[in-house]
Amino acid sequence: AREVCEKLRQRIAGHDWRAVHPRLAGVTVSIGVAGFEADAWAADIVDRADRLLYEAKREGRNCVRG
Repeated sequence: AREVCEKLRQRIAGHDWRAVHPRLAGVTVSIGVAGFEADAWAADIVDRADRLLYEAKREGRNCVRG
């Protein structure tokens, strides 16, 4: 999942967004990825991904954490 998210992040960052709007110079994305754990509740996994997302934002954005 992390590799797929990294490819997605790169494609978003490399896309020419001016076709969408002329003043839209660039778009980036930060992603938090949490893996399935046999004894974890779905809410725990989402919570971990959310924490990783905010970690990515604190560390400069435009990255994948997890």
